[in-house]
Amino acid sequence: MAKPKLLLATPLTGAVSGLEAVTRMTLDSPLAKRWDLLHCDTATSRDNRQRGLLNVPGLLALLRAGARMRTVIETEHPQAAMIQAGTGRAAFLKYAYFARIAKRHGVRIIAKFGGEGFDRWYESLAATAQRAVRHALLWADAILVEAACLGLQLIGIVPGDGRVRWAYLGIDHDRWKVPVRHGPMRRLLFVGHISRTKGAVDLLTALPLVQARFPNVTLQMLGESLAREPSIAVPRTVRAEGVLSGWEKHAAFERADVFVFPSWSEGFPVAVLEAMASGLPIVCTAVGALPAILPGACRFVAKKSPSALAEGILEVIRDPRASRWMGAEARRRVEEQFSLSHYADGMVRAVGDLVEA
Repeated sequence: MAKPKLLLATPLTGAVSGLEAVTRMTLDSPLAKRWDLLHCDTATSRDNRQRGLLNVPGLLALLRAGARMRTVIETEHPQAAMIQAGTGRAAFLKYAYFARIAKRHGVRIIAKFGGEGFDRWYESLAATAQRAVRHALLWADAILVEAACLGLQLIGIVPGDGRVRWAYLGIDHDRWKVPVRHGPMRRLLFVGHISRTKGAVDLLTALPLVQARFPNVTLQMLGESLAREPSIAVPRTVRAEGVLSGWEKHAAFERADVFVFPSWSEGFPVAVLEAMASGLPIVCTAVGALPAILPGACRFVAKKSPSALAEGILEVIRDPRASRWMGAEARRRVEEQFSLSHYADGMVRAVGDLVEA
């Protein structure tokens, strides 16, 4: 019997972030044994600096992706399409364009949301734009978020008819080594956009406060800035190496002693899963799904507070024994709750009725 077909209308190339990581996660998961996973790359940004901008190159890339999607649908006849949705004008217009293509071809639509804050963006829109957003979301047979708590952002925007569903993300933890870490905890690691909303300014402000007590503490930042935000001056004493992948990224996690993630707004950040799989103690803000996935396995701090962030980092590095237990607990949680197998099981529970109908 032929396997049911799920089309992933999601980004994979160009920019590098959690969106692309979730596409790869899905393709690599055991879902490929149960469903025939088709993929149409919907990336329109060459790099993270261009993400979220409406410009001519992005529009042309969008039209090309739409043509590819129509070809895949007309050739393969998938039962359902998972289409990346998001917060912001550019992200939502992309979703609406691809969803309209799927709807016109009679394909069931799964709108995939990867963050939080959609309700705040929606409230900032004019009434006419709000009606258009609600209409486009009603095209979706299911709206998929990455944790139950992230569905709260859609209350009052979509009907309470079971349309909003959730599935935790997962990671191939066997690919991530947990090195034996000895000695003082001095190497901090940050992974994400070098932006204010990711807490990069808060971290750079907190760093001198930490170094005043422990002068040998260092910081490595992996990520790129965003063109739509004012650039952030990163001191030369901070290792800012852009986006790393493959063995270079794994090596950065293995060298680190503490993972720091002071974001202002999140969904289910893949970088945190990578830190957990690497056995790192984590200092982060209690945003998005993090309180649900990290209880007891991290040190939560107040967002937008460099002093609170500095104190959280100091608490972790003052007590290496307790902090390394925290890292071991994080690794255990990944193995027991956030593997690729757990992700696949969650996806089947969440949207299996649409794919397999």
